[in-house]
Amino acid sequence: MWSVIVEELVGFGDGRRWQLSRLEAVPEREAACRRARELAHRHVPEHPMSVRKRTVHRRDDDEFLVVVRGRTQDHHFRVGVWLEDEPLPG
Repeated sequence: MWSVIVEELVGFGDGRRWQLSRLEAVPEREAACRRARELAHRHVPEHPMSVRKRTVHRRDDDEFLVVVRGRTQDHHFRVGVWLEDEPLPG
């Protein structure tokens, strides 16, 4: 099973932290890559509150870095496709 993840900075002040804000299971890699690209272009991140500009950088078909410009600060989030690993024996 493939997973599409969105990892972003959430919270405010001293409570800000990186967190998986979305995790979706997708049965096929090609479908997961399409979904990751869609999320890179459409996901609404927690920060900034109002996105003025979005720039999507793609490393390959399954990894994106998205820079979002707000009114006063720039933020970024990551979208990626991951393969769920099998448990180790024993």
